[in-house]
Amino acid sequence: MLSSLRLRKLSPTEFRTRSVLIVDESPYTRKLVVDMCRSLVMRQVTTAMSPADAIDMMRVVTFDFVVCHWTQPPLDGPRFVACVRASESPAIKRVPILLLGDAREVENLEGGKTECLSPPFSMQALAQKFEDIIL
Repeated sequence: MLSSLRLRKLSPTEFRTRSVLIVDESPYTRKLVVDMCRSLVMRQVTTAMSPADAIDMMRVVTFDFVVCHWTQPPLDGPRFVACVRASESPAIKRVPILLLGDAREVENLEGGKTECLSPPFSMQALAQKFEDIIL
C-alpha cells in the first residue's frame, strides 16, 4: 500500500512551518496522531478532547490543519465541520479538516477543504492527506 502513495510534495522544512490541532476523545488515538505529527516535525501540535474545546481553541489560535475523529460524541465529525464552516471568522471557516473515519459522507461536507482518512493508517498516509489538503 505504501508503494502506491505518490511521493511527498512537502519538504521536511515545509512540515516544520505547520501547526495542527488534533481533536479526539480517545487518549490512545490522540497520542498516536500526535506522535505521527511530531515525527513529521510539525511546528506546533495541539490537542483537544472534544470538538467544543477545539472550537474554543480555534478562536484564539490559527491552525494549518485540524484532525478530528468522525464519530466523536456529542458533536460528530460532520457536525463539527458544519460548525467550523459556519464560523464568522475566515481563518476558522477555511481551515482544512481531516476527519478520521468513514469517508462515505465526506463529499456532502461544504465549505473549506475537508478530507477523510480511514484507520488504520500510516504516518505516510497521514502526510499524504495533509499534502492533499494544502496543495
